Amino acid sequence: MSAPEFVVAVSSSMRAALLVAVVLVVASVFGDVVHAALHRFAHTRWRLLRALASLHGAHHAFFDESLRVHPVRFAATVARHLIPEALVRAVLCGLVGAALGVVVDVDPSVVVVAVVVVVVDVATVIARRGRDAWHTRAPPLPAPRGDVVVDGAYHALHHAFPDHFLAAHVQVLDRVLGTMLPLARRRVLLTGASRFVASLQQELQRARADVVRVDVDALVDEAAAVAAFAGVDVVVLGHGADVRGPRSYEALVAAAARAQGDRPLPLDVWAIGDDAAWRARAPLLEHDRVILRRLVRAPMLGARVTLALLRRGARSL
Repeated sequence: MSAPEFVVAVSSSMRAALLVAVVLVVASVFGDVVHAALHRFAHTRWRLLRALASLHGAHHAFFDESLRVHPVRFAATVARHLIPEALVRAVLCGLVGAALGVVVDVDPSVVVVAVVVVVVDVATVIARRGRDAWHTRAPPLPAPRGDVVVDGAYHALHHAFPDHFLAAHVQVLDRVLGTMLPLARRRVLLTGASRFVASLQQELQRARADVVRVDVDALVDEAAAVAAFAGVDVVVLGHGADVRGPRSYEALVAAAARAQGDRPLPLDVWAIGDDAAWRARAPLLEHDRVILRRLVRAPMLGARVTLALLRRGARSL
């Protein structure tokens, strides 16, 4: 093979690989739409739609809301979830490939390869008896990482909160729907007394969160802070990023992380305000069990907009 022929062959292979990736990603996003619909169907009064939802429900019975795997339910999840899901993904790959073919030239082999990837994926999950990278995260759960791609911790949060974290591979649908921040019936500890903090408290209560307002002066030392943070799901620090000592944001984030102990789910910490020194320190506070959100511009955005952005996965505003 001559050099020009080799270059053409490599270029063609790279193009085909890119098209396969596009088909798989777009099909995955549309699969997430089907996934979200099935969760909605579970609450409808229409028996047929509830029956469809029960197919996916077998998967949640296999890996439940407490993040426990039930091996005795593996056969049911294969028959009612894994195989139907693979068929849906294969059909979506074909539809996406056909739609993509209207815009660019798509060789049929692109769709074939995409379907093979789907088949190999489900076969691997079955061979591992359902314990793939998305279903092996036992508590305590680490904080999910990444702004686009779904990891095992992210998907485990979907099992803990079935109406949230719906994306299977890329976080597109969750960012559109705002399903990345469950608040209902979750305990939120809030410090600070600014107008924005008060407004945020109202929005959190409207979202049916259980909000507890704490005077930061009561957090006199680490022991008091750890005691206050015990059993809390979300910590909102609004008393000022320029505060130093045991009431500083970094001291309270560390105390909140320690207070977690072996609680099953990661802690969500929102730090409101800006300070030059805090900006320098914040990146050093990353903790594998803490989702840290720096809300610098939040007071300017307003509580409602801030909460809407947080629901869509914002980590820095």
